Amino acid sequence: MGNGKSAGFSLLLSSTLQMPNAQCPTNVQYPMPNLNFSLLEKIAASLPGVIFQVLQRQNNLFVVFVSSRCQELCELEPEAIQNNFQVLLNLLQPQDIQIFSDLFITSNTTNTANITIAPWCWEGKIITPSSKIKWVQISVHPEKQANGDILWEGLVMDITARKLTEENLRATEGRYKALAEKFSKAFRCSPDPITISTLAEGRYIEVNDSFVRLTGITRDEAVGKTSCELGIWVNPSDRTQLLHELETKGAVNNLEFEFRCQSGQIIITQLSAEIIDWEGVKCILAINKDITKRKQAELELYQLNINLERQVEERTAQLQQKMQEIQELSRIKDVMLHTVSHDLRTSVIGNLMVLNNLIEGKKTAQAGDSPTSLAIPDSIVQRMIQGNERQLGMIDSLLEINAGDTKALIMHQEEVKFDTLIKAIIQDIASLLDKYQAKLKNFIGDNLPIVKADQELLRKTFVALLTYSCQNNPPGLNITLKAKIADGKIHCTIQDDGIGMNKQECDRFFDLHIRNPQSRSSTSTCLKLYMCRQIIKAHGGEISAIHNRKRGLTFLFTLPIVTG
Repeated sequence: MGNGKSAGFSLLLSSTLQMPNAQCPTNVQYPMPNLNFSLLEKIAASLPGVIFQVLQRQNNLFVVFVSSRCQELCELEPEAIQNNFQVLLNLLQPQDIQIFSDLFITSNTTNTANITIAPWCWEGKIITPSSKIKWVQISVHPEKQANGDILWEGLVMDITARKLTEENLRATEGRYKALAEKFSKAFRCSPDPITISTLAEGRYIEVNDSFVRLTGITRDEAVGKTSCELGIWVNPSDRTQLLHELETKGAVNNLEFEFRCQSGQIIITQLSAEIIDWEGVKCILAINKDITKRKQAELELYQLNINLERQVEERTAQLQQKMQEIQELSRIKDVMLHTVSHDLRTSVIGNLMVLNNLIEGKKTAQAGDSPTSLAIPDSIVQRMIQGNERQLGMIDSLLEINAGDTKALIMHQEEVKFDTLIKAIIQDIASLLDKYQAKLKNFIGDNLPIVKADQELLRKTFVALLTYSCQNNPPGLNITLKAKIADGKIHCTIQDDGIGMNKQECDRFFDLHIRNPQSRSSTSTCLKLYMCRQIIKAHGGEISAIHNRKRGLTFLFTLPIVTG
């Protein structure tokens, strides 16, 4: 049909159908067909859609009947549609009005000489007054009356649910199609062999290219045959185990099996499988990962570990033998040290006895008891005595250091109040202080906590420190004792006002080192200072020497407090 004809019919709808029946000219009569409207209304109310009748007389259209279902479908009252047919056209989308008009034009013609009518059906969207979008289907059947009028009878159905279902179905089909394409690509491109076989027989339905590359069996050779017929399972009982796992769990992951390639090579794969439905048949979707090289590497690593363990055992035995040799050498060294020290000690003690007897004999002769022929000056004898005493002290220090370095320092610890321990030590060293005319002030209070210490070893530590201070300073040295509690330890200081030393000397004060000939400390004293550090560390503390700003030296050591 031409655009002129469509435009003419649109004009007919917009002019004729907008006219309410109440406004029709009173002098014109419109005979209606003999219709039972009461029966029609009852039938219409029971139908799921909206039925209607439209009468076309010449160039005029009249809405004869609209069922009450139009309230539910179009949200319009029947009277409103009968009074103004344009309200129905307003529900159509703009692009559908022309299509709707063309259907009327196609179904009839205004040429009274040759009128052609035909049924038609139209589907489209409407927008209700509440802005709801609905799909409707309009089925129309025109019937020519005896007087030349045309009666249009039709049914309007709400097909929104059907359209939504169709759209969802198309979307679902699209998703499944895309998923199938993705699975197909993954199946073909996977680097791991993938197979689909029947659950009951193990007959291959599909295999990918990776399966062909790994096994050497072509797709045509595999599809349609069972895995047993192809001789793939090295141990047929493995398939029985796989079926049992699948029937129990529905899926399996990372099971290791041995398979035979077409060349006869045995490979090890890690199999993951799941039961799927393939066109109504239960099948197995299986993915195999070739781990043959990994297993070979694990075996080689296992052999390397065994060899390494054997080498470690051999090396350990060699080290144990060397340790036994070292222990034997150490035992020989101890024997030699004790032998030499014994002989030297015997000689020194003998010299001391002789020299002391000479001194006593001279004193007796001077008293007039008996004559004497001693011609050795007293100063020389005194120096001999002092030298022998130093040698004897050095020997004792060597023995103590050797004992401390070769085995753990043996201590006899007991719980004691620190201030009580200090008072006892001060009483023991009173003669030492008198010998060097030193003065000691004790500022350690009576409220210090309990420590666990070897009293004899701590006494030796105090004696060594005070001996150093007294021997290396002029007579009249002032010494101060102080103590405080910090960080769960007792911090004790021994401070003098004598000659100080630089930081480097303080840092290595308690180290075991070869004495410098110009040093003011004797070898024996150095050895005893080294033992002081060993004793304090054995008690769980620290010891250091600190240079005072003005003059003198401070010894600081710590001892842990007994808790609980």
